[in-house]
Amino acid sequence: MPSSDYLSLDKGGEVVVDLGRVAVIDCLEYMPRNDDNFISPGDIYELFCHAGTEGWKSLGKQRADTTCLDWIVPDNALFWLRDLTRGREEHIFFMQNGRQKFPTF
Repeated sequence: MPSSDYLSLDKGGEVVVDLGRVAVIDCLEYMPRNDDNFISPGDIYELFCHAGTEGWKSLGKQRADTTCLDWIVPDNALFWLRDLTRGREEHIFFMQNGRQKFPTF
C-alpha cells in the first residue's frame, strides 16, 4: 500500500516522476493524500464504539478478506477502527447517510 504525500506550495503544482531511465508507463494511479489508512486483506481489525461514561466498547474483531469490512453498528455513534496488525494513524469517525465521515476540528 502506498504511504506518501505531496503538497504543492502553488495552486496547480506539478508532480514529476523521475525513473532514472527512459521508460513506458502504461498506467499511473493517483490517490488522495493518505497515511495508508486502507483496509488491507489479511490484517485484523477491531471496531470500537464510544459508550459515554463507559468509554470505548469493542464491537468485535475481523480479519479482512477484501478491502471492505462489515459490522452492524448503532445509530448516532462515534467509532474507532483499529488495525491490530500494523495500524498507527487511526482516527475516530461517524456514519452519515451510509458514508464514513471524519470530524474536522
